[in-house]
Amino acid sequence: MKRFSYLVTMLTLAMLAASCQPHDPFCLSHLHGAKVRIDVDWSEFKEEKPDGMTLFLYPSDSTGQNIQYTTHTITHATFSLMPDSYMIMVQNQSAAEFGTVVFRDMDDYTTAWVQPERCSSSWYRPAEGEILVHNPEWLAFDRQEAEVTPEMVEGEVEWHGDHTTRAEDEKETLIATMVPQNVVYTLHVSVKVKGINNFRSGRAMVSGMADGYFIGAEKYHSDKVAHLLETWKVKDKTVGADKVQVGTLTSEITCFGLPDGHGGKAAENIFRLSLLLVDNETRVNRMFNVGSRIYQRTTNGSPLHLYLDLELSDKLPDVAPALGSDENGFDAEVDDWGDETNQDIPM
Repeated sequence: MKRFSYLVTMLTLAMLAASCQPHDPFCLSHLHGAKVRIDVDWSEFKEEKPDGMTLFLYPSDSTGQNIQYTTHTITHATFSLMPDSYMIMVQNQSAAEFGTVVFRDMDDYTTAWVQPERCSSSWYRPAEGEILVHNPEWLAFDRQEAEVTPEMVEGEVEWHGDHTTRAEDEKETLIATMVPQNVVYTLHVSVKVKGINNFRSGRAMVSGMADGYFIGAEKYHSDKVAHLLETWKVKDKTVGADKVQVGTLTSEITCFGLPDGHGGKAAENIFRLSLLLVDNETRVNRMFNVGSRIYQRTTNGSPLHLYLDLELSDKLPDVAPALGSDENGFDAEVDDWGDETNQDIPM
């Protein structure tokens, strides 16, 4: 019995010795990770200054664990990683901080994508199969592949004659410098209008825009959605020789641009415009096929700007201003637009 107890005791001690944890600096019975650093440079993301970021690390070894790390430190992050090839992705903020987009299939970088949240409208009734979405908040991403080598791990081990220990002052190895860039487009719309003095407020819809962005593939979705344009301003008012007042209505939204595979055909994007006149009753509607008229131009150093320039062929009808109506301004409260004068003219 004494011999049996002795064997049990020795076996227990051996098992305890073999089970030392990775943070034990004297334990070298199993492989430790290398201490690595990822730097993040936000200088190319000019649309917004982030106050946090999320990093995703995907090991090529299918048995390895994906890592998702969110921090308010936006300059760098450090990890202890096993030797492997990693796909690294970084984005501004965390997914929970966005209210207008949703992140999909983030378990695999080849399928990871972001999609605009769906919305409804109190005034616009979507056509069959048409999906209304929110205008997305600013998003910036970068992805890079990085390698963690066995030599990086060995560099953190100190040799002491006949034994080894973990280095007390482990040095970080820089494996990637990420430079996130904005992926959200700005769509600028202008409509030249004769009889601008009769304009009170406006609202519009544009269809055929991209339903999101594939982060790992770095391309926009081929599915299509529609956006609302509900804030309009009057610019460049002039009076012609015929005494007709002319002005330009302008609006802009954020979106994910044109869908992958867009062919530049007119019918691929529909623009519907509804104008309320100063009598607070007359409504003038227009419909344009604009898929061939949307163009891209670099603005303020960013190429993600789309433009659509239109002109109404007919002058807005002269109407008597309603009592209290502001003939020259914009009123966002347009729930009750009175009787409708439909003038849908495909162009």
